Amino acid sequence: APVHAAVRRSIAVAPGPLDRAIAVLAQQAGVDIGSAEPGLGQARAAGVKGVLSASDALDRLLAGTGYAAQHLGPDSFRIVRRRIAPRPVRPAPKPVVRVVAPVVPDTEPAPDVVVTATKRATSQLRFPGALTIFRADGIARVGADAANGMDRAIAATPILQGTALGAGRNKLFIRGVADSSFTGPTQSTANVYFGEVPVAYNGPDPGLNLYDVEQVEILEGPQGTLYGAGAIGGIVRLVPHPVDLTRRSATVSGGISTTRSGAPGGDIAGMINLPLLRDAVGVRLVAYNLVEGGYIDDVLRTLRNVNRVSTTGGRFDVRVAPAHGWTIDAGIVAQHVSAPDLQYAERGAGSLARASLLAQPFEQQYLLGRIVVDRRWEDGLH
Repeated sequence: APVHAAVRRSIAVAPGPLDRAIAVLAQQAGVDIGSAEPGLGQARAAGVKGVLSASDALDRLLAGTGYAAQHLGPDSFRIVRRRIAPRPVRPAPKPVVRVVAPVVPDTEPAPDVVVTATKRATSQLRFPGALTIFRADGIARVGADAANGMDRAIAATPILQGTALGAGRNKLFIRGVADSSFTGPTQSTANVYFGEVPVAYNGPDPGLNLYDVEQVEILEGPQGTLYGAGAIGGIVRLVPHPVDLTRRSATVSGGISTTRSGAPGGDIAGMINLPLLRDAVGVRLVAYNLVEGGYIDDVLRTLRNVNRVSTTGGRFDVRVAPAHGWTIDAGIVAQHVSAPDLQYAERGAGSLARASLLAQPFEQQYLLGRIVVDRRWEDGLH
């Protein structure tokens, strides 16, 4: 390199448009840099910093921009567009002979996955859209158990996101289509449905417990044609187990959880299904109680594990089949969420701690009633 261009100087050029970055570098390095290229203002420079020669600093500044520097004299450079070498011509691939092994049918074929979020039940293979389905066994397999509601489902799929503000306060987003982390007067971009009924308009996701839920369907949007406003991002549909009109059944589930440096928790849930009149009338009752142990301390009020959350709720459904192909479902969903304080920490107060003068409690009372009339024809339409 020329003598003047090899002198090392302290260089500090911030990222920005390439033409401005070149002017700053020329001033700091004491050299002349010119160019007749028209597109320098549209290119972005990553910036450069350090004790460098003008030649090295210019090479680093132009890296990845599509431009290169030419030395014209002891202290002068010209910026030109970098020439792209032609791609080598690859020889035609040789034909590959594939041997297809005979297909051996499974002794137990996999069950069909039926999508119901399209207003009309259809096979998942025939559904002309993008969706994710968590079935009852799949929810348990990925850890999205009923006690944690939608939190584990959010962690299991990248297309579903939440604000993580706490039970009953989260807002859900699909594919990153979001309006705000806070609730407002407009309808949410991703709506949550329980069966055929939306559970909220512009409020947060109530965080309904997933116990006795058959599957969770995440239908990517926009879905305004089927679901109207509030579906630009997509739909999250909770499909509960329907009332069984043929047999009695009951289940009970419970668990205990521990949190490192926090308080223990636990949950208990149960379900009862009773056919009152076989193939005609039946009821299904679900009840649950969940306690999530806190893990955040308040150092100012000398309190530990202040963000404990308690959730109690249940569902009661009645199904009537007055005629062949007709079903009438009526039900109530109720849930109560309470937390003595919010779940946030402050930097500087310690690990998972904060300092607040007053408690910031949260309480939610949720009640939903629904009636669904369904008619199924012989060809499967309903």
